Amino acid sequence: MDASDNFATKFLVNDLGIQYNIPFTIAGIQGFEGQLLSVIPKKTACYRCLFGEPPKSKDSNPIPVLAPTCGVVGSLEASEVLKGLLGIGEMIVDRLLIVNLEDGEFQSIPFHRNPKC
Repeated sequence: MDASDNFATKFLVNDLGIQYNIPFTIAGIQGFEGQLLSVIPKKTACYRCLFGEPPKSKDSNPIPVLAPTCGVVGSLEASEVLKGLLGIGEMIVDRLLIVNLEDGEFQSIPFHRNPKC
């Protein structure tokens, strides 16, 4: 379960989860917006399938966040973990869930597993 504030850690969680065949979730937030996805290694698309390589940013400052966004996205991520552990419900796999608390919109964007992954 990743809720880190930088891309390097998110890619590390992704790579280790894939390497050790451990399902995981990755979430990120900025201001009123958040995003979330879950990965089941060797079955579903992963973080690298969606984003490729980490951005080459020299800025290592954490991205500003708002408490309500943390609460909503954190709750969604916790529910993903519970669904995975209990084997119930439909997990957010092969798609990116984008949450915008400024306008109340939730958007689900499908993406595909990279055959080389």
